[in-house]
Amino acid sequence: MCKTMYRQKLLANLFCIVLVFLTQNIYTQVQTFKCAYKVNSVSFSPDGKYILSSSTAYTNGPIDLWDITGGLVKSFRSYNDYNNSVCFSPDGKYFANCAGNILQLFPLESGRLYITLGHSFITCFSFSSDGKYIISGSENKTLKLWDLTTFKAIRTFEGHSKDILSVNFSPDGKYIISGSKDKTIKQWNVETGENVRTLIGHSGTVTSLCISTDGKYLVSGSKDTSVKLWELSTGDNISTFIGHMMNITSVKFSPDGKYIVSGSKDKSVTIWEVATGMKIRSYVGHTGDINSIDISSDGKYIISASDDKTLKLWNSNLDIITSSDNLKKETDERSVTETKPAIIWQTPYSSDETSKIPNYTIRAYIQTNSPLQNVKIYHNATKIDYDITDYFTEAKSKYDLNFEKNIVLTEGNNQVIIEATNSTGSVTSEVRLINYAKLTDYTKPGIIWQTPHSSMESSNVANYTVKACIKSNLTIIQVALYLNNSLWAFEKIFKPTLYPECAVNFERNIELNPGSNEIKIEATNSENEKISESRIINYQIGETERRLALIIGNADYSLGRALANPINDAIAMSEVLKKVGFEVNTYTNADQKTIKKAMDEFGEKLEDYNVGLYYYAGHGVQVNGTNYIIPIDANLKKEQDVDYDCVEVGRILGKMEDSGNETNIIILDACRDNPFERTWSGRSIRTRGLAFMAAPSGSIIAYATAPGNTASDGPGKNGLYTETLLECIQMPGLQIEEVFKNVRILVEKKSNNTQTPWESTSLKGEFYFMK
Repeated sequence: MCKTMYRQKLLANLFCIVLVFLTQNIYTQVQTFKCAYKVNSVSFSPDGKYILSSSTAYTNGPIDLWDITGGLVKSFRSYNDYNNSVCFSPDGKYFANCAGNILQLFPLESGRLYITLGHSFITCFSFSSDGKYIISGSENKTLKLWDLTTFKAIRTFEGHSKDILSVNFSPDGKYIISGSKDKTIKQWNVETGENVRTLIGHSGTVTSLCISTDGKYLVSGSKDTSVKLWELSTGDNISTFIGHMMNITSVKFSPDGKYIVSGSKDKSVTIWEVATGMKIRSYVGHTGDINSIDISSDGKYIISASDDKTLKLWNSNLDIITSSDNLKKETDERSVTETKPAIIWQTPYSSDETSKIPNYTIRAYIQTNSPLQNVKIYHNATKIDYDITDYFTEAKSKYDLNFEKNIVLTEGNNQVIIEATNSTGSVTSEVRLINYAKLTDYTKPGIIWQTPHSSMESSNVANYTVKACIKSNLTIIQVALYLNNSLWAFEKIFKPTLYPECAVNFERNIELNPGSNEIKIEATNSENEKISESRIINYQIGETERRLALIIGNADYSLGRALANPINDAIAMSEVLKKVGFEVNTYTNADQKTIKKAMDEFGEKLEDYNVGLYYYAGHGVQVNGTNYIIPIDANLKKEQDVDYDCVEVGRILGKMEDSGNETNIIILDACRDNPFERTWSGRSIRTRGLAFMAAPSGSIIAYATAPGNTASDGPGKNGLYTETLLECIQMPGLQIEEVFKNVRILVEKKSNNTQTPWESTSLKGEFYFMK
C-alpha cells in the first residue's frame, strides 16, 4: 500500500516537472546562433526554413544564411564594412542588402553579387509583394523606386526633412510608407509620387514600420520608446503600446494581423495583442541591444538580432494565445497565469532629479493583466491612497492605468515610491528622489528668466518663446510683456500668491524682428510696486540650424592635483554659447557615471539638431595613443586603471558622428600634465598633453595646445585658452576656422610663444558662431 502511494506521488511529481518544463519551453528560446560580429539585421525566408543575418565588420561585413536548426549554410561577403539591412525577395530566390551607398542584390543559389543600385547612404529598403520593385530610403532624406527588370530608378520621393530610417510597400503595391528622424510617417502614391498623408504622433525618431497583410493597419516603433498602431485609410492613431524602457528598433505584425512583435534597445522582445493593447509576454536573453526582429510566415517563430553577436530563435506559440474577448469562456479549458503589476516611471524619469517649484506632478504607467485593487504613493514618510474610482467605472478589456498625482515637495530630498496591487499581489516601483531647493529671499521681488537664459542671446528663428518665473511675497496682479518698447502681451492675475519663490509662471510667444530685440517683462504686485527687467535677443535671419552643446568642467579632483580654472571656464563657456544660439547642458566636478550618462543623453538628443558642440576643461591623459577624460573620482594607481576609471574621448566622438548632424565641434582644454603618472610603476617615458585624433567627417577638434604639448591652467579667473576663445566666439562675421585661427594668434602672443592652440578639421560646410 505504502509503495503504491509512493509510486503515485513520484509519478505526480514527475508529471508536474514535465508540465512546467513544457509550459516554459513554449515561451522560451529555441536556438542561439553565434555570429562573429554584432548583428544589425535579420530576415526569415518566405518558407520559414532559413534565416538571413547581416553584420558589421571591419572589412566586407558578412551576410550569413542559417538553417532554422542552427547550422550555418553559407556565408556571403558584402562589398562594404557596414551592412544596414538585409531581406529575402518575396519568392525567396534572391536577397538584398544595403551597405553604404549601394543596394546589393544576390541570387541565393550562387551567392555572387548580381547587381548594385546607387543611392546616397541607404538606410533601409523594401521589396514590393510581387518582387518587381524595390524602394530604398536614404540619409539624404529621399526615397528611390527601382525597377528590378531594368535596374533603373524610376521615381524619387522627396518630403522628409531628415534621414529616412524605415520604408514599406503596401501589400497591393499602390502605396509606400516611410518613417524618418523628423518624427513623421509619410504615405506616398507609387504611381504619382504624391505624398498622400503625413502621420504625426511620435515624439522621437521613427525607427521601424510594418503594414499588416490586409493593408489596413500600420505599426510604428520610435526612439520615444512607444509602439503605435495606425489605420492607413484615415491616418488615425488607434492605439499606443507602452512598456519598453528604451528605443524601439524593430516592429512586425503576426501573419494574421492579431499581434504585434517589437524589439528594443532594452534587450527584450515583446508580443502585444492588437485588439486589447495587452502585453502578452516578453522574451529576455540578449546581453546587448536588439537591432532587428522578424517573425516566420507561419507565426510559430520569432528571430532577434543583437549587438551581443547572437541571433536568438524564440517559440512564439501565437496559435494558442487567446484573445481577451474569449478569455472568460475558455478559462475551464486552460488556466490563465496572472502576474503582478509592472510600474514604468514617466516623471520623474531618472532616479535623481531636481525641482525649482514645490508643486510637482508624479506620472507613471502601470501595466497589469488583472484589475488593480489599490494604488498607493509613498512620499517620504507619508502614505497617500490614489483614488481609482474612475478606473472601475469604465468598462475595460485592458486594465492598465495612466497614473498621475500632484504632490507638494518639502525642502531637500523627497523620496517617492508607487505601490500597485492586483489579485496576484503587490509590487513597488523603483525609488525616485526629487531635490527641492527652497528659495529663502522672498522680501525682494524679482524675475527669474528661463528663456532667454542670459542678458544677451541670439536666435535662429523669428518665433521665440519667452519664459519667466516672477518671485514675490505679495500677490502679483498683472504682468505685461514689451517687445522693442511696444506692448506685446498683457495678463491680469486673479489668484493669490501661494509660492513666493514663483508667484507667477509667465510664458508667451513673440515674433522677433531682424537684428536686436529688447524684451521687457513688467509685473505689478498688490501694493502697486512694479518689477521689471529687460533682455536682448539678436535674431539672425537665414539661420535655420539648431545648436546643442555639452559642457563639462572638472577641477576638484579627490586623488589628484586640483585645478583653478575649469569650473569658471565651463560656466563662462555655457553663458557665451547660450548667447550665440546654443541649447546648453553643463556639468561641473563630474564623476565617471555622470560623464557617461551626460554623453549618452547628449548623443540621443543630438540627432534633432544641426550643430553639436562638446567642451571639456580639466585633467586629461593619453595612454597608448588614446585620449581619456579624467573624472573627479578617478583613482589611477597604475596605468591599467585608466580604462576602468576614465572616459575615452572617442565615446563622445562616436556619439556625435552617429547623430548625423551637419557640424560637430569638439573643444578640449585638457592638455595639462597627468598628475597621476608619476606614481605609475614600470613607466619609463612620461606622456605630455593629448594625442592626435583625426576629426571625423563634418567635424573639427580643437586643442588648447598642440598634441603632445601641455597648456597652463592660467593665473586668472579663466584659463588662457578658454579666456581667448570666449572673446573670439563673440566676434561676428567669422567662420569657425577664422575663430580658431584668431585664438591661436592671440594665445601665442599672450604666452610668449610657449602655447600654440591646434585643430584637426574635416568640416564640409560653413559655420559661424555669430554672423
